[in-house]
Amino acid sequence: MALKGLCYAKRMARISIQMPAFFWALVAAFGLLLFPAAASSQDCTALENALPDTATQLPGLNADSIRMLNWNIQKASRDGWIEDLQRLATGSDLVLLQEAVLEAQLREKLVGDYHAVFAPGYTTSNYRSGVMTVSRVPPQVYCNLSHMEPWLGSPKATSVSRYRIEGHEQALLVINVHGVNFTLNSSALAQQLHDATRLIEQHAGPVIFSGDFNTWSDGRMAALEAVAEQLSLMPLDYPDDRRTQVFGNVLDHIYVRGLKVLSSGSVEVTTSDHNPVFATLALQ
Repeated sequence: MALKGLCYAKRMARISIQMPAFFWALVAAFGLLLFPAAASSQDCTALENALPDTATQLPGLNADSIRMLNWNIQKASRDGWIEDLQRLATGSDLVLLQEAVLEAQLREKLVGDYHAVFAPGYTTSNYRSGVMTVSRVPPQVYCNLSHMEPWLGSPKATSVSRYRIEGHEQALLVINVHGVNFTLNSSALAQQLHDATRLIEQHAGPVIFSGDFNTWSDGRMAALEAVAEQLSLMPLDYPDDRRTQVFGNVLDHIYVRGLKVLSSGSVEVTTSDHNPVFATLALQ
């Protein structure tokens, strides 16, 4: 439904974690310990004005090759998901996860140095799940949006982060969405998309708009396509499309603006109820 108040815009949200590339997502719990709350809160619409002075000194992404993975990992509930994440995320610059669980067990030797931001969603007494964006370089700034599932009264999260691109003034805006699901019509999802739309409209640089949008009906898909058309966002094509479908409609999507697609694909897995999608992109 409506945006819940203010979102967090956190300066230089760097989480230094020693872990394998495939396992970045699991250490976001450390992020909550390091950053329990924003030093200052501001509306996500002010994201473009939230850039700290030191942000231009941060390492950036390679304009000629940005490798990304998008996957709803179903709360890490199925055996073998760690191995699949290892296989799929290795070498990625950005890993966008939905239904990421903070309490998932760390089971591998800690190596490497990566950065994670987490937007909290559904929470029980046993675990916290949400949307997580993991990156090879630290975000310049980030903030979270939260919307409510009308029937369940539980939050659905959107993570917004921005990254420097080496050799370019324009930054990359990444919006990672877990779409509102349990409704009879598409109005709540449309509102969630609208709030993300405002951020894309303000951003002059390239954009990745990706996630599990829960577009299981024609009306929901039409709402997403209307936003994409309004913002000149291009959907990725998949030569061998294995994306998960419900009622004949695909749930997971990657849209881009200001980026060219070098390659894209999807792969079938048994370790989640969603099949992951991936792409290699370059600045236009």
